[in-house]
Amino acid sequence: MSELKYGALIGVWIAAWHLAGVMEYAPYTSLWYLPAGISMAAFIVLGKRALLPIFIAASLIDPELLNAITSDYDAAHLFTGMLFGLVHTCSYALGGHFARHYFIRLGHGEFPRKTIILLLAFSLSSGLAALAGVSVLQFTGGPMLYTPFEGMITWWLGDLIGCLVVTPLAVIVLYRAWPQFSPPLHAFVSLAHPERSDMLRFISKVLVVCAFVTLIMGANAILPLSEIPYLMFFLGIPLIWIIYTEHPYHAAMTLLIISVLMVIGLRLLDLHNAAVIYQFALCVTAVNAYLAMAVPRLMQQNQLLSEVTMTDTLTGLASQAQLVALTHLLLQQPTRSGQHHTLLRITLDNIQIINDTYGRAVGDQVLIATAEALRAVIPSGSLLARADSEAFLLVLPNTTEEQAKGLIPTLKRNLPEVPHRGFVVPIRSSFMPVQVDSQQAFDRTLQRVLSEQL
Repeated sequence: MSELKYGALIGVWIAAWHLAGVMEYAPYTSLWYLPAGISMAAFIVLGKRALLPIFIAASLIDPELLNAITSDYDAAHLFTGMLFGLVHTCSYALGGHFARHYFIRLGHGEFPRKTIILLLAFSLSSGLAALAGVSVLQFTGGPMLYTPFEGMITWWLGDLIGCLVVTPLAVIVLYRAWPQFSPPLHAFVSLAHPERSDMLRFISKVLVVCAFVTLIMGANAILPLSEIPYLMFFLGIPLIWIIYTEHPYHAAMTLLIISVLMVIGLRLLDLHNAAVIYQFALCVTAVNAYLAMAVPRLMQQNQLLSEVTMTDTLTGLASQAQLVALTHLLLQQPTRSGQHHTLLRITLDNIQIINDTYGRAVGDQVLIATAEALRAVIPSGSLLARADSEAFLLVLPNTTEEQAKGLIPTLKRNLPEVPHRGFVVPIRSSFMPVQVDSQQAFDRTLQRVLSEQL
């Protein structure tokens, strides 16, 4: 079964190479090179297991190599074909290993950082493949339409676009086929679908983007203005619209459709003189698409981090940091003459004894029940937070210290009774109210209350 999968990978790679030939506008120069994306995806998912199948596929695509094997033996053609296969395989093995290593190191999540790593890996591998490929052409005397430097640039762009367009889709396919070898890719293959998104709406957006591409290429064919192809750089605007409103793989499919449409337009309208401009535009658009995909995930991670920082995970109360921030806002508001605020520390004096005697699970149960009980009886508008392992903080707006002391019996009376093995866990508590009327006074008082030096 495994051999069949590797054979299918070789077959798909060779089929992609033939498709890339349709996009070729000069010898060894495609508008975008599909096999580069498949090779990169294979090395990311399979690691070193992809070396042999990719090398076999990349070596077999040279027609002269097949002739050298099947008919008159030609060592030179055999060497050239295998050399091309070797440089391609090594180039993408290096970039794929780089991405795979950091994916494993980062673990699950980390979508924005993994996106940057992917872009670096794409650039590294495609650049090496272009440099090595042009060097092989010079060494073997192969056909070159451009100077070595120009050839390397166009080769690099074609391979880079192949990675940008094909790799995300190829990764999801290979991940399904070989999940046991894959690094943590859940950040890419298990993305939630945005709300209010359906196929009809997605198709309408794709049609808008395709109309934009068609309009520019049509104008380029009709009007004698060399600047028209540069309008394709604005393609990122409608594409970002899709990225922010659709599933990321819808954005990847849109990029694939745009790329195919460009190839068709270049061939039908004979726009090969502007091919490099379209390559650059497609490359810039794809890179911007990757970065745009990362931004919402980065914002989501920041929001989750903020929620974790501002919320106590055990009790669900506000954290001390959130209490400080909200109290500072409260103290900055103008107050009427004679209006005061009070900070009340509520301490469970024997929580450490409970942990030692009954276990930490019972101690946690006591803290959770206490938080729920306090939340049920504190005045509306009060700010309740967990201070540390044994204390809660309560900010009472528009309340004097004497009024806060009057609230203590109610709070004490409503402390919970936590049952454990047929009896109630004893809870001993103490209360410490302090009046605060300015931000500076609050900060000083908070430090003193937390250190119990009042």
